[in-house]
Parts: sequence; C-alpha cells; structure tokens
Amino acid sequence: MTNLYSGLEMALNEPRHDESKAGIIFLLSDGDTNQGETNWNRIRKNTVRKNDERFAIFNFAIGDYAPFEDLEKLSIQNNGVARQIIEDSDVEGRD
Repeated sequence: MTNLYSGLEMALNEPRHDESKAGIIFLLSDGDTNQGETNWNRIRKNTVRKNDERFAIFNFAIGDYAPFEDLEKLSIQNNGVARQIIEDSDVEGRD
C-alpha cells in the first residue's frame, strides 16, 4: 500500500528552516498512491498550499509503474525536478 500524501504531509509539517539552509524534500515512489488521498489534483493542490514555497520537492519515479507524469507535475509546482528510473537501467554515472 502507498499513502504518498501522508508522507508528504509529514515532511511539510516540519518547522520552517533557517533561510541560510536549503529546504528540500526527496520523494521516491515505485507505484501509484492507493491509500489515503489518491486524487493527484488534490494531492498537488494541498501540497502547494501547505508547502508555501518552503521546500523544493524532488521526485524519483522508480520503475515502469511509477506515476511519473503526476510526480513531475508535483515537482514543477514545488520548485523541484522529477526523474524516472526505468527498471534494468544503469544509473551509475548519470548526469
């Protein structure tokens, strides 16, 4: 079971960081969210509202079944980047 928004919410509840430090959330997912909030539009809307530009969110979609397009939109809306790691790919030495 994957409750993606619950994990995001936990990270977003962290106190504000000192302005001299980077606020970054790394999210790894190998499948679609199927527990808790499952609607990607609501996940993105709630995350942007709760984040309030405190954290850049970087997503790593692991495997062929990860919802890369949804994770990429989430990253873009939160000043981050998303990457998809395809099964059987060689990630060593990637730029």
